[in-house]
Amino acid sequence: MKLIISESGVLEKVEILEEAEVVIPDGVTSIGDKAFYENYSLLTGVIIPDSVTTIGEDAFMDCNLLESAIISNSTTSIGGRAFAWCESLTSVVIPGSVMSIGDKAFYDCSSLADVTISHGVPYLGNEMFYLCSSLASIVVPASVLSIGEYAFERCRSLTSVTIMNGKTVIDHDAFSMCNEDLIIRAPVGSYVEQYAVKNGIKFEAIRP
Repeated sequence: MKLIISESGVLEKVEILEEAEVVIPDGVTSIGDKAFYENYSLLTGVIIPDSVTTIGEDAFMDCNLLESAIISNSTTSIGGRAFAWCESLTSVVIPGSVMSIGDKAFYDCSSLADVTISHGVPYLGNEMFYLCSSLASIVVPASVLSIGEYAFERCRSLTSVTIMNGKTVIDHDAFSMCNEDLIIRAPVGSYVEQYAVKNGIKFEAIRP
């Protein structure tokens, strides 16, 4: 494996990748834009060390054999399309340290079935989980104040969404073309309840 790392600690490019699982060296501060793009044929797993604070745009885009990616608790930013079209990715934990998420971060990850969003994440970006057709349920923590446009559009298996903060602002197309049995759970009398009723989505009340 040949990693091109700048003096400032940015993993700029992976030029030779023969391993299926990659442990990014401690001391790398950022995974650059398109770092693994176009050199991913064997990549099935990656471990990101605590030294990494940002994951750039398109960093793992089209890594179609990538099954797991362990994101460190020091990561504050995930770039647009960072994991888009990773069709073998089955699970992801977004740590509460993440303050910025680019559009389409997990776009069309068709095998993504297990998503954990930790408390601290402030919003879910536009088209963040668009076409994640294996995703059946998700819990949105109280720290999330907004859910962007088309965030879960065409998530055909999605039947359960629990939104812990009733004041979370939701784009009107966030859950369009999902499973017809979709139920949104949130505090009774909340904005989220009004959203569900207005958009013809089944609603169940939870305690705030």
